[in-house]
Parts: sequence; C-alpha cells; structure tokens
Amino acid sequence: MLWFGFIYLPGKAHLQIGAGSTLIGITMEILQGLTGYRSFECTDLIYNFLGVMAGWLLARTRLSMALIHLEKALAHLKRQVFD
Repeated sequence: MLWFGFIYLPGKAHLQIGAGSTLIGITMEILQGLTGYRSFECTDLIYNFLGVMAGWLLARTRLSMALIHLEKALAHLKRQVFD
C-alpha cells in the first residue's frame, strides 16, 4: 500500500489500492488455510489490514514526497559525476 501510495495521488486510487491490498491479504489467508501445512489465522487478517491502513496513512503525509526528493538528488549527483 505504501509503495503504491507514493506513486498515485491521494483520492479514489488510494481507496482502490487499499481495497485491493486488503483483498489480496484475505485471499492469501484463505488459500493458506486450504493447504495441509499452513493454517488460517484471523489475527493475520487483522495485522494485514492494519499494515494496509498504516501504509495508507503514511502515504498521505509529507513522507510520500521523500522518494521524489531522493530521485531529484540522485539525478543531480549523477549529472555531477558523469558530466
């Protein structure tokens, strides 16, 4: 969620990505329960959802601009080294 939250602007896309991430977590947990060597855990579902929510919240902060600033700094450094 956090990675995709950095790519897309807040709004409908963030809600869709959050819902999709949550559905992936639910699906994986159900599939684990269908295997003979893994188990379905409700607590894992809760932690997966909390992880999605944490990513969603962090993507709405100034932290989301950190990757843009890092990319600009690296591009500037690259120009200095290779020019």
